[in-house]
Amino acid sequence: MSGDSELAEVFQRDRERLLAVARRILRNEADAEDAVQDAFASALRNLDGFRGDARLSTWLHRIVCNAALMRLRSRRRRPECPLPPEREELLADGARAVDDEVAARQLGADLMRVATGLDSASLELLQARYFEDEPLRTIARRHRITPSAAKTRVHRARASLRRLMEDASVAGQRV
Repeated sequence: MSGDSELAEVFQRDRERLLAVARRILRNEADAEDAVQDAFASALRNLDGFRGDARLSTWLHRIVCNAALMRLRSRRRRPECPLPPEREELLADGARAVDDEVAARQLGADLMRVATGLDSASLELLQARYFEDEPLRTIARRHRITPSAAKTRVHRARASLRRLMEDASVAGQRV
């Protein structure tokens, strides 16, 4: 087996471990990926310098550490330039949008967990009205009740859900 192919085999086998090492040093996924790629390229260029005193995987690990440390040093030498205010505002808006999306998904998951405590009729009414966005007239027709009765039942189902949410919150569950 040639040295290049053996190195490629070791790299493929140990890639995740090497990436984890670079991540711990750099604390940035993209930089870690780049450091591992740089290390592999460096190992290929310097394969003839491998003396065999250690295992090939150990040698490659050391090269990854060095590549990550070099990236870290160069990052410290080149402090990041501040963004213009309009770009900072744009990034802040994007971060808020992501935070809002995460919060909405978490609230939805919490609601679904707590909603299992509702009776099936209330759950069906809330799902039709708020998840499927059905008008009250359609809900009333399906349940063979008047629109005002449908409105009252949806209101009561929401009140029951609110009580369940409050009870879960008081019990220390995340809501």
